[in-house]
Amino acid sequence: MRFNSILSITLVLAGFILSGCMRPSEVRPQSYLPPPENTLNDLINFETASGPEQIHPAAQRIEQLSREVIAILSNPSISKDQKEAHFSKLLARDLDIPLIGRFVMGRHWRRANRKQRQSYMKVFRNYVIHTYSVRLGGAEVDKFEVVNSKVIGKKDILVISNVSKARKKPVRANWRLRRRNGAYLILDLSVEGISMALTLRQEFSAILKRKGGLTTLINMLKKRNA
Repeated sequence: MRFNSILSITLVLAGFILSGCMRPSEVRPQSYLPPPENTLNDLINFETASGPEQIHPAAQRIEQLSREVIAILSNPSISKDQKEAHFSKLLARDLDIPLIGRFVMGRHWRRANRKQRQSYMKVFRNYVIHTYSVRLGGAEVDKFEVVNSKVIGKKDILVISNVSKARKKPVRANWRLRRRNGAYLILDLSVEGISMALTLRQEFSAILKRKGGLTTLINMLKKRNA
């Protein structure tokens, strides 16, 4: 699918999500999901308070990641397996897996006991890293451009970017980042209005409703990771 292809390309710039379990304090989904697309459109001409020549550290983070991704993808001496290994490291470094993992669980996170949460976080981390490392290993991208950045709420930064493939129309990718322990980590990625975090949340919710129980979801993710 076109979404999966572009999501894979941009996601690696993936805190897309990674470093162990968080403390059990709850996170409200509204605190970091992207604003509606009409709001995003209003941000396109935004300039930072310090002037257009000043680049927000969150935007610099995304630009750095894009350079790393393109360098890996364009290196003919690196095998597909090696590319996947490189992307795994990038994802582990730059995605806020604990926060995203809790969000996509929704109300089921609050109902889970400590042991279930720990088991889920472990398999979710592996699932995200493995899934998108494989997709990135076969991705193609020619150009990545940060268009703008915008403060969202009290804690988050929205970084607006365009991703281009050869002879293809640029695709809009919007990143939501939050500063944690001195670094900006990716919380969500919205590609042409489709939120990565919300998509995973809907998928997991459907599995939990149909199959029943967190243990079932954990076992399913383990199978996907195998």
